[in-house]
Amino acid sequence: MSRRHLAAVAAVAALTLSGCGQAGPGVAAKVGDRTVSVSDVDRLTDGYCKALEEQIVAQNQIVPMRLVRTFVAGSLTLQAAAEQFAAENGIKQPDGYSDQVKQIETTAEGLPAAHRDDFLEVGSARAYVTALEQQVGGQLLLDEGNPSASDDQKINRGREAMVVWLGDHSVDVNPRYGFEIKDGNIVDVTNDTSYALSANAVAAGTFNSDEGPDQTYSATLPASQRCG
Repeated sequence: MSRRHLAAVAAVAALTLSGCGQAGPGVAAKVGDRTVSVSDVDRLTDGYCKALEEQIVAQNQIVPMRLVRTFVAGSLTLQAAAEQFAAENGIKQPDGYSDQVKQIETTAEGLPAAHRDDFLEVGSARAYVTALEQQVGGQLLLDEGNPSASDDQKINRGREAMVVWLGDHSVDVNPRYGFEIKDGNIVDVTNDTSYALSANAVAAGTFNSDEGPDQTYSATLPASQRCG
């Protein structure tokens, strides 16, 4: 697991949603007519951390569990939105999605068997969104007279379309997960209610995007609040 991958987990980078609100009991997030349950987020947060813990420790890193939880909750919420967006566009499975899943499966082969499925479930959620954005964006760019667009251009164009779709649908996020929707991205915020905030806890959520969370502050967190 690269340092950049760790930073992505911590930063919850490049997730695209629109809206914010209060989800109901037992609900981590509700987008359109789909919900993401608290139980699924808790299960996958624990499993995702344990799947990568050996690699995180080997790199002398500590990732605040709050940020892992936010990453997982955001990934599942985005997938729930993307699946509805796909259905409205007549897409059953995005082009290239199965190939991306195979790559994730290959990566997961070296992870602890007991938590491999958790890693796959979270990673596949992100892969689904990326594949969908690329397919939708590619078609839009083709319609707009750009048949030779790069993959990044297709993904960015698809993400723009997703933001428009989400603007027409309600998105409610349980505030305990500490993210909000801003400028089309999920961003970490300081009003996380999963534990009492302190100066150290807040500072642990600030980091250099290339290096990951601040390790001095992260190391001060109780064992139950950190991964690695």
